Amino acid sequence: MAPATYQQQYFNKWMIPAHELAPVAKNVPENLDVYVLAGQSNMSGGDGSKKPDWLEERGDVFVFGYQDKWRVGRPPVHMEPPLTRQNEGFGPGLVYGNLLAKKTRRPVGLVPCALGGTPIIHWETSLSPDTLFGSCLRKAKAASRKGQVRAMFFHHGEADANDLSGFARTGEWGDRFQRLVTDFRSGLGQPSLPVVFAQIGMTPPSSDRRSVGWKAVQDQQAAIDMSCVGMVKTDDLLYGEGLGVHLDVETFPVLAERVASRLSSLLESGCESHSGATQN
Repeated sequence: MAPATYQQQYFNKWMIPAHELAPVAKNVPENLDVYVLAGQSNMSGGDGSKKPDWLEERGDVFVFGYQDKWRVGRPPVHMEPPLTRQNEGFGPGLVYGNLLAKKTRRPVGLVPCALGGTPIIHWETSLSPDTLFGSCLRKAKAASRKGQVRAMFFHHGEADANDLSGFARTGEWGDRFQRLVTDFRSGLGQPSLPVVFAQIGMTPPSSDRRSVGWKAVQDQQAAIDMSCVGMVKTDDLLYGEGLGVHLDVETFPVLAERVASRLSSLLESGCESHSGATQN
């Protein structure tokens, strides 16, 4: 028997109850501003993090969710293998989407592509739909039939920072991230697609060895110098109680403002999201 694919392994391990899915949206606009949500669990949601009471459900924010259907913009967002696990909590994606819809007065479509615990090597370029990169690229292209991919938001680095034998010390996180950006833009035919990524947060209270790996990834992230790519800092934002290195959901509005501001500065500097090729 052939080994299970990456997608099948996650689907079999984390079955998705139908009652947890947001309903399919009706009358989805044809002019969505589409944003890709990628990275690991500080994007998809740390285990145990709950939807805040203040989260607004807007009629102009949609999620390109389970089974490639546009769904109402409500949690859970990351609910499709290989891009999620059922036990993940509430991430910042909807807070980003709501804020951007409010600021731009345009309908927003979110494409969830994050998976908790994945090191940067798992984001290697591949067109296979059973890989993180290939699945995300396919979903972004499919979502763009209802609009235009405007930016990618990327939260990543904790897994590599915790692995002192891996890419944190060898300096490869930065190189692999830049390759990811280049190849994803190429796959979409959008060479100047804005990308905003979050630097990992404060060093967690743990051993000195872990602190070394944490700072190594932070330094690599701070050194990224790439056209139409911007970083936001999170080292002043608190982790959620009992959530390890996952940001407290109450910090998401602050983080969303930073991401929106950084995106605005990239756009003002001449970065464009227009496609240079026909979407498939």
